[in-house]
Amino acid sequence: MNELMNFFQTNIWAFFDAIVTTITVYGVGYNYFQNKKQLQPIKIFIKKGNKQKEIPTYIIRRNFTRADIKGILSELHNSEDFFKIHDITQPIFLKKIFEIQQGKGSELIINIYPEDFFEYEI
Repeated sequence: MNELMNFFQTNIWAFFDAIVTTITVYGVGYNYFQNKKQLQPIKIFIKKGNKQKEIPTYIIRRNFTRADIKGILSELHNSEDFFKIHDITQPIFLKKIFEIQQGKGSELIINIYPEDFFEYEI
């Protein structure tokens, strides 16, 4: 027992303790900044021809999913019928969402083409 107590008073233990403390502080700081980044609002723009308008709401990064975007678009759609936007059915759209979730972007632009059915004044 006395040998164990002597070990905790050595420089080896102090060095080990310093390393563990440094790693813990770094981990806490990294986690803090990652969580702060996940709370950033993401702006969504509707682009129709040469006109572009930011929608009047936002989604925070950690809740930024295709389902949430489609829900917001359905609320903005000025018709009883379902909307149809070609841009949100493409794989590149899902890639953009994934990049935003990973922190590589802070806005999403949804293009509305003439053949799309989405009634929202821009």
